[in-house]
Amino acid sequence: MSAPAEQNSTGFEKEHFVQITEALISEPGDIRRFIQQAVDHWPHLLAFYFTLHSAEGNINGQQIHAFCTSFYRQVHERITERNHTASPSSPVVLRWLREQHGGATIRCLLLFSQELFCHPRASVTVDEECSQVVDLLQQSWQVISAGGQCRVEKRFQVARGDTSGQYVALKTVALSLGLPVVTAIIYRPVQRCTLITAQ
Repeated sequence: MSAPAEQNSTGFEKEHFVQITEALISEPGDIRRFIQQAVDHWPHLLAFYFTLHSAEGNINGQQIHAFCTSFYRQVHERITERNHTASPSSPVVLRWLREQHGGATIRCLLLFSQELFCHPRASVTVDEECSQVVDLLQQSWQVISAGGQCRVEKRFQVARGDTSGQYVALKTVALSLGLPVVTAIIYRPVQRCTLITAQ
């Protein structure tokens, strides 16, 4: 699924395509494997366990996609502003795990590299950056679901190779989600700019 293109004031069409790759899984072993792949992929992983509440009835897939896309774009913009660059130095990749059932409340896990927000050379602390992640999650959901709430329950920090403590707690929370669950990987393919010519 790709988000629509946006046009800026310079006459260039700046395409903000966000790619979401999803899979439906119903086996605990597949959930453990998804978590392990994320831990293996990033030297330092941050994960947020949160609940989405809708005041308008059942949450549908379109709302979830809009929420994920909105959050991703805000993350991307924040990182580029912080780094004073046209784009992040490394690709922004987010992994999601969420309940598939269509109720008014859905539990989710967001996983990403700690270095996205907490760069080793940055002066801000992990707690400060994580607080801003929570703000972005809540702001993104409130735009999608009027009167809805995004309540962050827990935060996890897991280092590659860690097999105890936070790692066990993260797996336990992932396995507590109601089956089946949807896994998603969201990223932004190579950005393209197309010159719009007068007709």
